[in-house]
Parts: sequence; C-alpha cells; structure tokens
Amino acid sequence: MKYLGYLILFVSILGCTSTPPAGNRETPPQPASSRPAAPPAQSLDDFFSGSGTDVSMLAAMNRAKMDAVRKAVRIMVGGEAKERLYIETLENRLYNTSNPNQFVNMNTFERTRVDRAGEQYIFEARMKLNIDAIKRVLEANGVPLAGSTTPAGPAAPPATTQNPSSPSQPAPQAPASDLSIRQGDYEAATEDEARIIRRMVDNLTYMVFYPENSTLSPQVLRQLVTSANQYLVSNRVQLVDLDAAERVKADQRRVYEDQNFRDVTLTQWVAQQLNADVYVEISANIVETTNDRRQFLARGSFEAKVYDPSTGRLLGNVSFNQLNAAMSPVSIDLARTNLIQNTVTQELMPRVIEQTKGYMAQNLQRGIRYEVIFQNTSDARLMAQFRRALQRRVKTLNVLNQSNTESKYEIFFIGSASELEEAIYRASDSVPGMEGIYNVMIRGRNLTFNTGLN
Repeated sequence: MKYLGYLILFVSILGCTSTPPAGNRETPPQPASSRPAAPPAQSLDDFFSGSGTDVSMLAAMNRAKMDAVRKAVRIMVGGEAKERLYIETLENRLYNTSNPNQFVNMNTFERTRVDRAGEQYIFEARMKLNIDAIKRVLEANGVPLAGSTTPAGPAAPPATTQNPSSPSQPAPQAPASDLSIRQGDYEAATEDEARIIRRMVDNLTYMVFYPENSTLSPQVLRQLVTSANQYLVSNRVQLVDLDAAERVKADQRRVYEDQNFRDVTLTQWVAQQLNADVYVEISANIVETTNDRRQFLARGSFEAKVYDPSTGRLLGNVSFNQLNAAMSPVSIDLARTNLIQNTVTQELMPRVIEQTKGYMAQNLQRGIRYEVIFQNTSDARLMAQFRRALQRRVKTLNVLNQSNTESKYEIFFIGSASELEEAIYRASDSVPGMEGIYNVMIRGRNLTFNTGLN
C-alpha cells in the first residue's frame, strides 16, 4: 500500500512536468488532405468580371470592360504592388483607351447587371479578354511581365518592340491577311492631337435614317429612327433630328437628281448637307403572331449600318436577332412598338455607338479625310512649293488630280474644317505669291479655295 502511494505521486508529478499549458500546446501537423485548399489562381483564359459607373450607360459599360482588363494586368505583371510601380504608364497607355473592345473577346461578352442610382448607370459584365493585345501594349511600353528577366525601360516605339524572351528576334508581325490599320502604320498622334481625337470622338454628330428602298411601312420606319434618336438624346449624344433630315431630303431631292451623282446616295447627300459626322441606316424584319391565349406577339431581327458621309464608306455593321417576343394583350401595334423600343434602345444602339467610337478613335489617328479643291492653279512650280509647305501642317497630303485650272487634294488632318482652313492660310503665307488665297466654300469635309493667282 505504501509503494502504491509513491507510484501515484510519481505519475502525477510526471504529468505536470511533461504536459504543456493548454494555451501553448502545439497542434500536430494535419495531413495534406485535411488542410483547407487555397483558392485556385485565376487563369488568363478564364472569364473576367468587371463593373463600371457613369452618367452614360455606354461609358459605364466601357469602364466595366477596362475593370476586367485591369484585373488581368495585375496577374500578368505579378500583383497589385507591381501594377502600382507602372500605374502612370498603364493609365496613359492602356486603362484610358477610347477603344476598350480591342482588349475584349466580344463574342464572350455577357452583361450581368444594368442598374441606375440617381443619374449614374451601374454596369456589370463578364467576358474573356484578348490577352495578346494587352501583352503587346505592356511590352511596347516597358512594363515587364511576371517572370520576365528583361529590365523595365522607357516606352519603345511599337515598330521596334522585341519580345523580352527573344531579344534578337523582331516582334511577331500580323498575318499577311490582316490588313487592318495598326498603330505604327501612321505617324503617332501627339498629345495635343490625341486630345483633339478624344474630343471629336465624344462629340460626333449622328444622323439616323432608314434605307431608301425599305419595304417596311412609314410608321415602322419612323418608330425605328425615333427609338434610336431617343437613345442618343438620353445619352447626351449630338444628333440630327428626323424631321429636319426628312425636310432637307425632300428639298434637296431635285438638286441631287439634277447633279446626277453616281457615287453618292441621297441619304449620304443629306448627311453632308446637315454636317453629320456619321449616318446610320436602321432596318428590321419583324414577325407578328398571336398565341392560343389571344396575346399579340412580335419578334424580329434588327440591323444598323454606319457610314462616313464624306466618302460613303461603311464604318460598322451591327445586327441583333431578338428571340424573346414582345407581348401585348391589347394589339399587335403595341407589341411591335414594345419590341422596337426595347431592342433598339437596349441592344442595337449601345452597340452602334460603341462600335463607331472604337472605329473612329482608331481611324482618326491617321487624321480626318478632307477633299480640298484649289481653283486657278496655272503655276505648277508655285503650287508645288505651296504643297510642300502645307504637307508640314497636316498628317498626309495626296494629289488626286491636277490641271492648269484646278487641283484636287486628299488631306488627312486632325482637326475641324475651320482648323484646316487656318492651316492652309498659314502655309500660303509662307510661300511668296500665294498670299492671296481665299476660301470659296466649305461643305462638311469638302473645301474649295481660289489661289488668287492672275
């Protein structure tokens, strides 16, 4: 019994000295299978979500796209901290682009939320991104990618940019079949010119009209154009009123027919007269039915073609097939009206504006195309001197035709027609003998001058 007491005391003392306090006990390592899994890293091939707010729904949508691009850039450069090191370059060269579509795979673009808070639109979307396009911008501007051993440097001109992983090899060229305008094809815009381009893109004047030979009823045609114009007005976009366009079309039809234009449509002629920057021809194919509950249904396909009034060139083509039928228990007219208003304002016109702005922002880098006629050009040597002086003040100057009586130039210039007129006067003042040049007419992007030569 005595030995049993000593044994119990010995075990108690051993327990006190070998067991750590509860607060200091170490948790035995867990098997790998029982540890909480870290969230998987997002792949650049995955969908990216983005959100944006603005008083314009189009601007809010573009902010959502660039929010998604920003998330991808953080992965590409190695984290948010690395992004902050180059934030000024990224803001200037990437994030503030006026053409976010170049970085988005638009076939995957999904709108997940559109809402309003006061005057602000809230736009959320998910999309896959054009990672190669983003990568080209980063590399061209000296922003190193994660894992790259090439030190960051100042922005290099796109034409001489090389792949950091292969310093001796030139940057990959576009496929021979890709003949779209690319950065580097034309002299880069200066900061002042870029500011002018942004201003012009944000202040384009649109004229929406219907196709000349449409088989739709006048009522439906007016509904299409009116709905499009309602969208433009609500988004503070400058436009030509339909009544004004129809009035000018009626007044100018005889003049147009007398002029016997072969390469200019009547709608294009009207857009030129009203100084529209772009004109949109909108059409639809609408199917009207009723169901077994005597409800009126309307569904259809819609199309909008965007043109340059000065050349008649197609700038964009947007189509949308509305599979969800608009319904009305009252009449087929009301169902059709609901279909047109909802589709044109919510689906068609946002894409038209987005596509047009993207194209114009890219295309204006080479300048706005003007046709300028100079009358009384008998002194060919003097005109050659004047042409050289003018070339220094514009982006590009091409001679379309030239004779003793008249010379016609194609001029690409970043600025308005009045600003081009000033550039012509400054060029003429620098050439002795051309000081007497004066303006005869300005109509849209067509200018006519007389040299004043005897």
